[in-house]
Amino acid sequence: MRASVFRVGSLDCLLFLSFLIALASCYSPSHAQSNNKGFGKKPLAEKQKKDAVNAAASSLADSERQYLKPYALELTGEIDDDSNEFVGDRGIRSLKDRSPGDVLLEIPLKDTITVNQIRSRLASCARDGNEEYNEEESLAIGLLRLRDEAADPYVSNVLPKKHFNVWTLPADLWEITSAVLPRCYAETFAATRQRVNKFAIQTAEATSTNTDDAFTLDDALWAFSMVRSRSLAVPELEDDNANAGHMLALIPGLDLMNHAFGSGTKLQLVVDDSNEGSLMSKWVVTSSDSITAGDEVFLSYGDDKDNWKLLLTYGFSVKENPNAVVFWTWQDLLDAAHEVRPDTFTEPVCRQLLRHPQLEAYTVTSEQRATFSYDASTDTPRESLQNGLTMLNSLAAQLGKPESENDALATQVLGELRRKRLEDLLIGQNRLKDQQSKLEKRSDKPENYSEWQPFFQSLRIALESEQRQLEALLP
Repeated sequence: MRASVFRVGSLDCLLFLSFLIALASCYSPSHAQSNNKGFGKKPLAEKQKKDAVNAAASSLADSERQYLKPYALELTGEIDDDSNEFVGDRGIRSLKDRSPGDVLLEIPLKDTITVNQIRSRLASCARDGNEEYNEEESLAIGLLRLRDEAADPYVSNVLPKKHFNVWTLPADLWEITSAVLPRCYAETFAATRQRVNKFAIQTAEATSTNTDDAFTLDDALWAFSMVRSRSLAVPELEDDNANAGHMLALIPGLDLMNHAFGSGTKLQLVVDDSNEGSLMSKWVVTSSDSITAGDEVFLSYGDDKDNWKLLLTYGFSVKENPNAVVFWTWQDLLDAAHEVRPDTFTEPVCRQLLRHPQLEAYTVTSEQRATFSYDASTDTPRESLQNGLTMLNSLAAQLGKPESENDALATQVLGELRRKRLEDLLIGQNRLKDQQSKLEKRSDKPENYSEWQPFFQSLRIALESEQRQLEALLP
């Protein structure tokens, strides 16, 4: 690997690229508060709204009969007559006792929603093969067309009408959120908002010239939210065009299950030849656990997901999350090194390291920015952080101040990282409490403020959980 020579103060120093760290995705996109000016459709008249509510209720009942009732499952919650939105604790409940290995749900493969499947159904999607869109964004546009052309009742009426996540946060509430997050999370959450906002604006502008086919910023944000939070990357998926590979797909019925770690729910694609000798592929969902009638049926969204990944992707976090992963930026590492070795990692040295072009992967905020991760449950730096600490040791030697013990600097930097993060977490929680207290007293609260309370509760859980995880490591 090629080395880079650069000047720090009066020294020419060699930075070994072999210590550069594999990029680690720290999360995702972004959204400035939309105003929908110039785009969109006229509000529904009262009769149209009532008809839409009835159609939604009918569609929901049809979907339950089609996907859930044959397997003694039911959807909890209900549709609000005034808002035409699903309310209550939405989830799937079992109506009978089940043994390990019992079939919970079967979904025909033909009902799976993919980009190619949508394009084969809707001529209007043929023009959406824009190379600027990735698969996630193309699937989002397809969902919009399925919804607006009433080509799929499940998409039109069963999928949630709203999604509360970091990229749909109104600007004033995002200002509160970003102020309470530690640097690494604030930067990557902001990168997610920026990316999704770019997609939403691009989508709205691309359709603005056609009044019969215009999507608002909120339309695009809704569609992206449905894809990001409900789709699966399915290996060896066969679709109508006989394409194979890891493809993004929404599987009706399955996407209604709530998350639980270690749920034991298993998804398989099988071939059914019981239908008069004809072959039909279908998704089969089974569970390795016993289920009692009345219990909710869960699906794990990923047993390895930490609270920050859950909060960014799905809009919630879990109090007893077994994944105690802490992330830091390259600037965090340099700040800690400066704190414990101020004579070696001087302010000019740290500034030049932050600006160095071959460290751009650590300094440019993006969804794929490299980060340094640490497993607090086992008090173990993961490979990325271990490599980062090793790189600091190498830099100290190149600056003419090698460590007498190889792990001395690394140990002290890690201790400083944990100390500073605990300080940031406490400050963040106090800021969040103070900001929410002030908002509660205001007569002009931000729009939909009350609807965002579950998100802020999850934000609080994430902050508190990381604090407990790090405090457990204190001597």
